[in-house]
Amino acid sequence: MRAADPGDGNVTVESIVIAMSKSRALLFMSQHDMNNGAKEELDDLVKLVQEKVAVSAGILSVTGKDGLRGVSEAGTTKLEMEPLMLPEQLGAGSPFSGKVDVVIRFSYRKKEINTALTIKSGGVKFLGSFDSTGDEKNVTYFVFVRVTVGK
Repeated sequence: MRAADPGDGNVTVESIVIAMSKSRALLFMSQHDMNNGAKEELDDLVKLVQEKVAVSAGILSVTGKDGLRGVSEAGTTKLEMEPLMLPEQLGAGSPFSGKVDVVIRFSYRKKEINTALTIKSGGVKFLGSFDSTGDEKNVTYFVFVRVTVGK
């Protein structure tokens, strides 16, 4: 089996936030397993954005080197991450496995999600959802991340 190529050693984490009405979000969550197969759920939400049933509320990305913290901010959105590229097995000189441990801190409109995950390059993970407070009380936000290793 050939080892995955770590490319230039960069890890990119992209956050995707999609918003919709609370009632539509409850229906969507009842029809989807948000913790299993996050890529399909994100694809379905993107289709709803295209159909104007949901809104893309923000996309933010940050790229950093293996083992180094990266931060990106735009308005009320902040994405912090610290990646660690995993070898196929323990020991010096072991090739890259294609998986990354990533510590992620995501904040949006005073809401914060902190998590650590292990994910394959190109993988998508559902971080969570939250309901808005303030002027948009009937809005639910879905937060996903996509992690890519290499160029």
